[in-house]
Order: sequence, then structure tokens, then C-alpha cells
Amino acid sequence: LLFQPSVVGSLSFQLSFAAMGGLLYLAPLVEPRLAFLPEAGGLREAAGQTMAATLATAPVVLVRLGSFSVAAPIANLLVAPVVPLVYVLSLPLLVLSPVSAALAQPVALLLTVLLSVFVWVVESLARLPWAAASQPVAAWVVAIAAYALAAWWLWPGRGKHGKGNPGTT
Repeated sequence: LLFQPSVVGSLSFQLSFAAMGGLLYLAPLVEPRLAFLPEAGGLREAAGQTMAATLATAPVVLVRLGSFSVAAPIANLLVAPVVPLVYVLSLPLLVLSPVSAALAQPVALLLTVLLSVFVWVVESLARLPWAAASQPVAAWVVAIAAYALAAWWLWPGRGKHGKGNPGTT
């Protein structure tokens, strides 16, 4: 920002900033409310982080794009187990591809199957009638109200999350 202040107006910066704020400040508040989810495999933590990032970025998405995905958090949770496998298999593919197509082909096939499942889940959820919500007329009002509510909730000294540290009890 010091060298390129104009990046503040960039949608990618605004979404990254909001998502990080959500992960830092909202996730510790959201995760305890998901006690009904098992901790096994990091499911509760992943769900809390997904919800926090989605809540934090929703007003930005709504104002900048005129709609936001209601199905995205569900899609994120469903495809989350596939993402680490894609990363793990991508590196050997990157190394094997220039060396031998025969060695790279089984890894590429497995990656294709995994990514096909990923895309199928996302596209299937996106086709649902309730998958996206839009409110282009009152987007600024909704965004301001959402951030005001978040600020009120996170304000130091409020309830058990006070003392200036929103993640502690």
C-alpha cells in the first residue's frame, strides 16, 4: 500500500483484506458456535474459517458484484478434502511431466478425476435456485449494516469477547 495506494480500490485487495479480517476476528467467534460439528479432520475449524471468511467478504461481494453466493460455504466444505490432494499430486506432476509422459500420465489422470469431482460439486451447487442472492439496489445499505453489526459485536469490552481481544473468552 505504501508504494501503490491505488490497490485499495482493487476488488482482489478488498476481498483478501476482508477475508483475512474474518479469519483473524470472526473465526474465533464463529467456531465455538459450531460445537455440533466434529473436530475430527479439522472439520469444525474449516467450517468456522469458511463461515468467517464468507461473512467478512459478503458485503464487499454484494456491493462490488451485486450478488453473493449462498452455496459457496457448502461447496467449500464439500471440496475441502480434495484441495490438499490436488496440491500433493500437482508437485509430482510438475516434476514428472518434463521427464516422462508415461510416468506423469497416471498422476495426471488421478488429478483429472479429483478436479472433475471438485468442479462437479461447485457447478451442481451453483445450479440450485437458492445458490445466489442479489440485492443491487440496497447493496450499500446492507454492507454498511453488516459491517456496523460486526464492529458492534467485536467492540472491545462487549460481553465475554471483550478486553480488546475478540478471540478470547
